[in-house]
Amino acid sequence: MARVFIDPHMFSAEKEWFRGVVQELLRSADVSFLFANCEKGVKEIAKVRQALAFKKRMHQLKRAVEAGHEEVQARINWLEGQPVFDGCSDCDDPHIFAAIFLHPTRYVFTTDKRLAKCRRTIQSTVDNRYCSFIVISTSVTYHVHRAHIL
Repeated sequence: MARVFIDPHMFSAEKEWFRGVVQELLRSADVSFLFANCEKGVKEIAKVRQALAFKKRMHQLKRAVEAGHEEVQARINWLEGQPVFDGCSDCDDPHIFAAIFLHPTRYVFTTDKRLAKCRRTIQSTVDNRYCSFIVISTSVTYHVHRAHIL
C-alpha cells in the first residue's frame, strides 16, 4: 500500500495535470493519504477549499493518516533546532518532513521546488526518515512512479 502526501496547493486550478492524477489515486484502494495535524498543515489545507473537502472525504473513506499535533510539533522543534535546517531559506515546510518522519511516506505531490532543495541540503545531517521521499511535481514524474504508487 502506498502512502502519499499532497501539498494543498496541488488542488488549485493551475495544476491541471493533477486533476486526473487525484482521480486515479482515489480509484486505487491501496493508496492512503498523510496529513500533518499541526498549525501550518491545518492552515494550508483551510486556505484551499478543494483540499479541505478532500481531507474530509479521505477521513470518511478511512484512507487518511493523521500525524498527531504533539508528535509533529516535537519533530518540527527538533528540525528547526538543527543549524543546517534553520540556516536554509528553502526549508520552510518542516511540518511535511515531520509528518513523513512519523509516518513514512514515499511520495510527496508538490510543485514547491524549495522542498526538494531543502531535502538535498539536510539529508546528510538528519535521520534519513525525514528525507526518504520522492517529489512528484509533474505528470512526467508521476508516470515514472505510477505503477509503484497505485
